[in-house]
Amino acid sequence: MDYLLPTILILALAGFGCRIGRRKPTRQTTGDRSGAVHEQHLYLFQGGQLSESEVESARVAIEKELKDNRPANVLAAMKAGTGFAVWVQALGQIRTFDAASILEKQLQHSITTDPQEQAWYWLDATRALRQLERNDCLPMLSACVARAPAPLDQFLAAEAVCFSGFIDFLHEGDAAKRRLAARLLHLSLVGLRSGVQPHVVVHGRLGEAVSALWEQRWEEVDPVAVRCFREALRVLQRAGYLERLAGEDELLCERLQEQIRQLDVLAEPIADWLDEARVALVQRLSDRSADEQIELLRAAVDLRCDTAAVVLPLLEADRLGCPDLAIESLAYARKERIGAWLCRWLKQRGFAKNWNSWRGWGKFNHVGKEIYLAVLRTLRHHPCAEAEKLLVEAGSSHDPSIRTAALSSLGWLEPLDRSAVLRCLHQGRFAHSSAVQRAAQAALARLGERQALQWFRQQLAAESSDRVHHILDLIGREGIVLLWPDLDHLADAEDRDIAHHACETLELLREDFIFCAPVR
Repeated sequence: MDYLLPTILILALAGFGCRIGRRKPTRQTTGDRSGAVHEQHLYLFQGGQLSESEVESARVAIEKELKDNRPANVLAAMKAGTGFAVWVQALGQIRTFDAASILEKQLQHSITTDPQEQAWYWLDATRALRQLERNDCLPMLSACVARAPAPLDQFLAAEAVCFSGFIDFLHEGDAAKRRLAARLLHLSLVGLRSGVQPHVVVHGRLGEAVSALWEQRWEEVDPVAVRCFREALRVLQRAGYLERLAGEDELLCERLQEQIRQLDVLAEPIADWLDEARVALVQRLSDRSADEQIELLRAAVDLRCDTAAVVLPLLEADRLGCPDLAIESLAYARKERIGAWLCRWLKQRGFAKNWNSWRGWGKFNHVGKEIYLAVLRTLRHHPCAEAEKLLVEAGSSHDPSIRTAALSSLGWLEPLDRSAVLRCLHQGRFAHSSAVQRAAQAALARLGERQALQWFRQQLAAESSDRVHHILDLIGREGIVLLWPDLDHLADAEDRDIAHHACETLELLREDFIFCAPVR
């Protein structure tokens, strides 16, 4: 995979990195080092190159140590910092068994406690190992992907599926390995909507990979396979956007179309199979372990299943190891009065106006907060008087995360108490927290306020592409459908990254519009 990173991913990663000040400190701290590594990789992914002299110097030093049979010295020299990428590139050029073994060892341990920085190091090593065709490292890479933060987990997965032996890994007889491969495939498919370049479809032969997974379906509906197939249909829906992003490379476009055709052949049988899977996933929730429930609920959320018949009794009986995820799965429930039920359920659990007073999950107050946030996010799908009152109260919270979640669930429909809702939103517009301000602005835009809509249009017209990408993310996340014509216009922008991001935002709005729960 070439070192090419679109602006959309740069923005996603920018929040993780620490910026380096103009004055060089006398002693480099961990934060300074992490920031330097972050900036180095953004530079590389935008087409930059490592110093040839530094790489050559590292290669000579490594070859000398390996010739003297001292690989441990090479491992010891590969320390955290900007020099790590230099040593990895030098090892990739050497292309010997010992060099590849040293790279594999980098996937087996961490050299820093910073998860973002460590993910960069794993990505460096993975890319070199793929070029060396070290397919045996795929199981180790799966463990790295599971520990990497988003969105780098998607890019690590994309590197994994591009290994020449990935489809063989997907065919492994061991069920555990097949599931590891399926998880990598799922993440790489998700990544195509989040900045992973379309050539991954070609190099990873993703059409063939999905076909291989389809051919070996388990007798029992597997939630990981469900998520893969659902994401494959979403990629198929975006095939035209991927071809546009591929540009004028005729060979790439031709091979991309070939993989897309394989997905298209499977589209109808996959859709039928997923319809049957909806029922099976929900029915299995009641008698599974907490980890299995998490997998099942994630698949149910992806399919927008109606989980109310099983989830509501399990919540009442406190028999869910992941109550916050179970609550979010209720977003697509068809049962009436879900919003009122959730509000009553909170009160029954001892919730007052402060999530710290939560009872029912012992001393783990952070769990109570996550459950409360899940309820706030879910209530937008089930509007009622009780839900609106709770959201308005939470919209005045001193906790920015609670306030943001509450405001993001207001304004999807005409308020029942318009004056109370508008007062809450206008107060949020002038909050100290920028996240609260954006949530309030988005809710007002959903309600059609001209000032809020004009603010979004001004941001979309900004000269800074960074700002445009930030606003596109916000529009997609907050479902501001009144900006649809503006997004349509932006989808034809000369900047291919911005055009692609606008198209993806339109798709997200379309999906939310099609699958949203009926108004109760």
